[in-house]
Amino acid sequence: MVCECHRKGSKSGASHTCRACRGSGIRVAYRQLGPGMSQQIQTRCGECSGEGEVINDKDRCTSCRGKKVQNQTKILEVHVDKGMRENQKIYFRGNHQLYCPREGVDSSILRRKKGTKHGSVSYVAVLVQFLCSDLPDVEPGDIIIVLQQKAHETFQRQGDDLYISRTVTLTEALCGFNMLVTHMDSRGLVVRHPPGRIIKPGDMKCIVGEGMPHHRNPFEKGNLYVKFDVVFPSSSFANELQLKELELLLPPRGSFVMPTGEHVEEVDLQEYDRNDRSTSATRNEAYASDDEHTGSAPGGIQCAQQ
Repeated sequence: MVCECHRKGSKSGASHTCRACRGSGIRVAYRQLGPGMSQQIQTRCGECSGEGEVINDKDRCTSCRGKKVQNQTKILEVHVDKGMRENQKIYFRGNHQLYCPREGVDSSILRRKKGTKHGSVSYVAVLVQFLCSDLPDVEPGDIIIVLQQKAHETFQRQGDDLYISRTVTLTEALCGFNMLVTHMDSRGLVVRHPPGRIIKPGDMKCIVGEGMPHHRNPFEKGNLYVKFDVVFPSSSFANELQLKELELLLPPRGSFVMPTGEHVEEVDLQEYDRNDRSTSATRNEAYASDDEHTGSAPGGIQCAQQ
């Protein structure tokens, strides 16, 4: 903000022309590059900081120390409309008389509040605190707010669509279920899935019109997609008689003809554990034993004796 010295920088308001740059604010220096070659360099005058005027140290304003301005904490109210996306920018043009001394000026969010527009909540006002200066004879710059979307623990956003994951039991996947989805605006969505419409692992279902609102048209919304995972029961959840009764309710098995012959071998399936190498080690030992037995068999190739 403007200092109490009214941008004079001194108590008396007096200043004199800088002798180093003669009031131009620029100093010219020459550098020898080689025989008959030189370079002219223009730099800002260090004595007057490029202003062309110098204020006596004893006459400097005690508030601004001759800089003619003071830092000011400015609070801006930023309206974040519904449906705005990550990296979308909100501009505060220079007519606000704010000059940010550097790009990426430090700021802090004070609080948020809901705003109403056309009878419904359509934006969130964010109060942001900036440290800026209104410098004399400098064109005010712009303040650009770049939105960063915070990750949600339940919902994932892709464009105007939302995605969630839900887990159902095998019984629910086969016989239907009721499910409650609490939306981000605290509304409860009751999802009813009828019996007979089977849910398979990895299936994706859609709830139309429950996604993110479209920017500048909050009454139009994307979709909410639900990805399902199915939890199967443990191996001992039913006895043999119950399994036979259950099989009568399920579609029939595929036909299988048992092959015959000496090259057919019956094996068992075991639980897989990538850290357990005992099965592979046992098989390798069996192969090694077969090799030793073959090497000692009659009729094998023997080394020639000299």
